[in-house]
Amino acid sequence: MSLSEVLDAFHALDEISLQSREHVREALRATLIKDPRHEEEFERLFHLHFSALSQPSVPPSSGSEEDPGRFVYDPVLAQRLKEAGVEASALAEAVLMGRGMALEQKAAAAAWSAGVGTARTPLQVGYFTHRTLERLGIEVLKEEIHRILEVLRRGSTPDDAWKEMEAVALWNLEALRRLVKGLVEREVARHRRALQRQVHTESILTKSFGALTDLEILQMQKEVARLVDKLRSKIARRERRRPRGRLDLRRTLRWNLRYEGLPLQLKFKRRRKKRVQVMALCDVSSSVWTASRFMLHLLYAIQEQFSSVRSFIFVSELGEVTRFFQDYPVQEALGRALKESGVRLFSYTDYGEVFLKFHEEYLGEVNGRTVVIIIGDGRNNHLPSQAWVLERIRHRAKRLIWLNPESRSTWGSGDSVMHEYAPMCHMVEECRNLKQLSRFIDTLVV
Repeated sequence: MSLSEVLDAFHALDEISLQSREHVREALRATLIKDPRHEEEFERLFHLHFSALSQPSVPPSSGSEEDPGRFVYDPVLAQRLKEAGVEASALAEAVLMGRGMALEQKAAAAAWSAGVGTARTPLQVGYFTHRTLERLGIEVLKEEIHRILEVLRRGSTPDDAWKEMEAVALWNLEALRRLVKGLVEREVARHRRALQRQVHTESILTKSFGALTDLEILQMQKEVARLVDKLRSKIARRERRRPRGRLDLRRTLRWNLRYEGLPLQLKFKRRRKKRVQVMALCDVSSSVWTASRFMLHLLYAIQEQFSSVRSFIFVSELGEVTRFFQDYPVQEALGRALKESGVRLFSYTDYGEVFLKFHEEYLGEVNGRTVVIIIGDGRNNHLPSQAWVLERIRHRAKRLIWLNPESRSTWGSGDSVMHEYAPMCHMVEECRNLKQLSRFIDTLVV
């Protein structure tokens, strides 16, 4: 929901009466809903948050089907109270006059005072409802309303009119009980939804890449965006905490000329961090593609932390796809890389052939400032591993890192040659889920 939509909603509410539940609902509905699929969720949330915004002007009859959670305003009762000059507390007056908004505010304050914020399960609804009603002083309130009704009865009020006023007062008392219960139920539901979202998010973050469904992969995009924001914030904090360099005398003198040296502010040279270049080799065979796509997504989201990022994808042959990430947004670049790189996606994985191609065409570009990252399961279909190429890369690179999306216990089993590749790398890490991947990216930019 954008800021402009929120402002539109406020402008619409400014034009209507907030005493009308239907008017408020229609105003918010018109300004906030942009997709028909969201109507059901809007109705549910509106009912949760604005349940007390209703004041029917017609008193309920014995067979009334009015929502018992709504408050009733009786003009006859209001007039009799004014004429009788009966002293009443603010709470009693709000109940008798059917002031739903005022009662909701008082009930909410009493609920928080009663500790409703700690309610977590539906089993606690009754307990916190009772505590909230006690904080409101429900028993004293009932006695006060009965006293006021008795005063009105002894006056010149006809019996029929008095019975209607009594029905309205009792109705509103019951509506207050239901309002309190609704507030507690909403708070419990809110905590349950928050807990479910937290559990769901944690579940997705720790779920193996290979086990993710298509829907979960789409949901993962939002989590990747959140992780990127966290990484950028963490990087910014680290930059601020980096130790200062030597005193910069020229900047110090120039800066303090404006103050004639009082007080003297020292300026220091900034220590420039030597940024590394990253070369990422990503297996895009069906078993590893999900891990590779999120790796590339995170790398390019924080690419400003590196002097350059070069990316390669492979199955049985190697193709550089750096240009796609330079020319297109990450999501579009990922799709174009698969379609236009020339790499045959449905061939048998051949790490040995891929490493030979990298050795022939790109090894000369690896130097002491290069971090080479390989992400793949190391399953080579019983083909020659060509592990000696990794040893050559290791000697030339700043670091050679292998991220494997399989469990460490499976390395070396079947057609896996991780037992040959692992000794050639500076670091070999299990990287089965987004949480582990983001942790690695975090260490990469330290």
